[in-house]
Amino acid sequence: MTCFADLPLVLQEQINHNDQAKPLDTKEALIEQEDFSQKVYLIECDQLAKLPSSDCESTFQQFITDPVSLTSLTAALVRLQEDCIKDEAANDGYNSAYYVDYLAALALQHRAVCHPYLWGMAAGTLPSLYAALQDFARHYYGYSAHFPRYLTALISKLENPEHRAALLENLTEESGQYEEEELMQLKEFGVQPEWIVGIPHPVLFKRFRNSLGVDNAAMDDDHIEVVCWREQFLAIMNTGSAAEALGALGLGTETIVQTIYQPFVEAIQKVGSIKPEDAVFFPLHTAVDDHHQATLKAIAIDFAATPAGRADLAKGMFKALALRDSFWSWLYARAQGENGT
Repeated sequence: MTCFADLPLVLQEQINHNDQAKPLDTKEALIEQEDFSQKVYLIECDQLAKLPSSDCESTFQQFITDPVSLTSLTAALVRLQEDCIKDEAANDGYNSAYYVDYLAALALQHRAVCHPYLWGMAAGTLPSLYAALQDFARHYYGYSAHFPRYLTALISKLENPEHRAALLENLTEESGQYEEEELMQLKEFGVQPEWIVGIPHPVLFKRFRNSLGVDNAAMDDDHIEVVCWREQFLAIMNTGSAAEALGALGLGTETIVQTIYQPFVEAIQKVGSIKPEDAVFFPLHTAVDDHHQATLKAIAIDFAATPAGRADLAKGMFKALALRDSFWSWLYARAQGENGT
């Protein structure tokens, strides 16, 4: 696999005049994750060629006045990436599962999961923890109450009857219907059946809002930040491919739910004045939401069998994470008193 012939001529010439090519050491780390480097390498036929820094700088300066060549380089790199993904996807189902696990690990390392706002909630270090919880309850509902819409949009895109049936079961739980085994599990975490059975999850979150003295405002009163998050997420679900929608709702949302809700469980415990039945929305998602994740993960593995499926899973996931990160940052600024209340 090579993309050398697709590179702009100016870059081909620089590489052809480079005499620094050497055998590639498979154990050599060219760059570490999250590091920044201005070095340019060409790896081809087990040979590693490094473009000298001076040549690299002059070459890329030429791209400033030659947008056609720059576009050519970008297109070549995109084709190379697509070829790499295609090679991976040509392997067996285990590698598809491995790829989905890899994406899930990336999701859990994302700033949307490791955000200072969540750390402040868990540690109780925000200027006013109670006020921050109130603000969260007031605004998060405008996004979370629409989860059944997100899930329905995904189901409508799935062609496999088994995939649809599995997610319809999740949708049933969102409306407050549970298997006896699940109720027994929840009781072990202190969640009583009468708190949740027959009560849709959005209503459970309303109960949490009311316990904090937050009014149940109409959707028309949602802050523009919440409206943008909800509408952009719905756009992914409605206009993206099935794999992209799955990446957004599965890998970019359900995979991280247990982790991102735990800080709110800890904040609620620190406040100490909220009854367990009023805050049940959170242990409901942190205690036994694994099977929702498992269902969506199994479907994602099927989609990860093709290059296009893998690309769209990742795209949907990162879009969803970026939207949540932006929302946390907005709430964090408000909690710090930077944006008003």
